[in-house]
Amino acid sequence: MTEVIEAIFPYTGKPLNGFVNQELWGIDFESGCFTYLKDEDFQALLKEGEISYKRAAGFVAFEAIEVLA
Repeated sequence: MTEVIEAIFPYTGKPLNGFVNQELWGIDFESGCFTYLKDEDFQALLKEGEISYKRAAGFVAFEAIEVLA
């Protein structure tokens, strides 16, 4: 399923499962869904245009985000 990113922002909430001291980025989608990326994954997304990652919130699911121009 394709999602459209609505917003990307620095995550400033409470620490997420095991990521207490890591910078996180929040990503909101137009559908109302959201996810968080560790900074290293976010930087790779910006550089490579796509990234497969394990959700920072501790979910077991693996997802991929691709930047389409």
